Amino acid sequence: MKLKKVSVLSIVLILIMMGATANAYTLKEYKWKKSSPDSTLHVYLKWGDRLDDVPESVIAQGFSNAISDWNSSQSHIKYYTTTSSSKNILNSYTLMNDNEYGYCTVYYDSITKYISYFEAYVNAGNRNISKSNVARSAAAHELGHSYGLGDLTTGVAIMNGNRDRTRIYTPQTDDINGVNAHYR
Repeated sequence: MKLKKVSVLSIVLILIMMGATANAYTLKEYKWKKSSPDSTLHVYLKWGDRLDDVPESVIAQGFSNAISDWNSSQSHIKYYTTTSSSKNILNSYTLMNDNEYGYCTVYYDSITKYISYFEAYVNAGNRNISKSNVARSAAAHELGHSYGLGDLTTGVAIMNGNRDRTRIYTPQTDDINGVNAHYR
């Protein structure tokens, strides 16, 4: 009889612990509109005016690597650079501030919450950008916002603003889980 009580108690504790765990990602209210949950959406991006003449720059290379990283990490949305008239722009700006790495502005319909387009920027004025993988990490983080992921302050994730950018520069499990949750 005691064994039965312990087993039931163990199961109840496990269920409570499973229900108490929080997702290690945050989702924004917006997302890309897909034709079906199983389909892959193809989104085209273009280089902004500060990158179109220097595609070999550390920031452009960071964006190129980040696109490849995101594309290989999940199947919901694939990004492609193009020379078309896409409104989705990858660019840089210069603000002499080593604490600011970039930003992403996402434009979306306030009723449907579907993304129309976005502009992602990496700060060329941050002296850390030229360090190994930092531009790639910053670009991957900003692209994460364009998928509908929000900022984190803890955890091993590209969306964690406090991460070591020289070591965490690709989407991590929590980031991928966030995209999968947002687009299922």
